[in-house]
Amino acid sequence: MKINRFLLLLALIGIFANAPTYAEDSTIVWETNYDAAVEKAQKEQKNILVYFSGSDWCSYCIRLEQSAFDDPDFYDLVGDKFVFINIDFPRYKALPPEETKRNEELRDEYNISGFPTVILMHPRKEIIAITGFLPLQGDDYAKHLLQLIDDETAFSEESDDINTSDISSEDLETLYMKA
Repeated sequence: MKINRFLLLLALIGIFANAPTYAEDSTIVWETNYDAAVEKAQKEQKNILVYFSGSDWCSYCIRLEQSAFDDPDFYDLVGDKFVFINIDFPRYKALPPEETKRNEELRDEYNISGFPTVILMHPRKEIIAITGFLPLQGDDYAKHLLQLIDDETAFSEESDDINTSDISSEDLETLYMKA
């Protein structure tokens, strides 16, 4: 009888020892103060992810959060690469009036017409890319964001090599069509 209990105890220890664990800090910390978050990004030299959401009514926002942002794999891939900002437009909960006002200003500044909208920016607030909901899990959504940054970087490097004083109108049109 003691041997069976001992074996059961060993089996349970083995199961729990191999179970995946997540650190308490393996979730995204969403900033809600845009200006302070941008300042933080500039100090830390990190890109910015601005997430315009309707947290309590927008079904695609809720799905994006559940399938991607809340996934530990998302955090593992990009958690240290961005300062994350949530600009929320809830319908059923009240935000502080100053936050509501600032969120509306940002919505207008970035011409947000639908939710969710995800804007990737350099620390200097230069837009890298704009995206939104995609039916992807955390790791794939993170890879999508990283690919957008890589694409923008490659495009920027190509355009830096262009001598604008010698550019013809045909070349300018070709460059414009690539953008």
